[in-house]
Amino acid sequence: MEETKNCPYCGEEILATAKKCKHCSEWLEQNDGSIDNANLQKTFRSAHEEATWNEENSGALPVQIGIIAIALGFVFKSWWVGLGVFVGLGVLLMIPYVGTLVCLLLSIMYAYIGYVAGSYLFGTSAGWVIAILVGIGSLGINFSSRDWLKDF
Repeated sequence: MEETKNCPYCGEEILATAKKCKHCSEWLEQNDGSIDNANLQKTFRSAHEEATWNEENSGALPVQIGIIAIALGFVFKSWWVGLGVFVGLGVLLMIPYVGTLVCLLLSIMYAYIGYVAGSYLFGTSAGWVIAILVGIGSLGINFSSRDWLKDF
């Protein structure tokens, strides 16, 4: 006669070597690398929240690149320059490490603008605080937008 134990989920008697309860269908051990229902739901929820966040920020980088391209087009008085900047930055964003660098540089630029504006309006200390907040916020939004563009 084989050794038995009680299922930790439903309390019914099952074989001691059982991997899944024959009464309630719950998995009893996960040594094979599979994922249990609770972890699967948590993983799905996390992935869904990240995808939603990325989609909400999806337009951040294209808008920033568009503004930069238009500004440089005006500075150089050439729409070709603007188009080249727009396409060039768009392509650079898709290159793994270069795209990360572009997002980082854009965030540093916004942090600097935040520092200058904060220093001018409220003093140097406020400038640093604003720079840090703007830099961290724009990093999150830029990387989120980039992730959405990569998935797109």
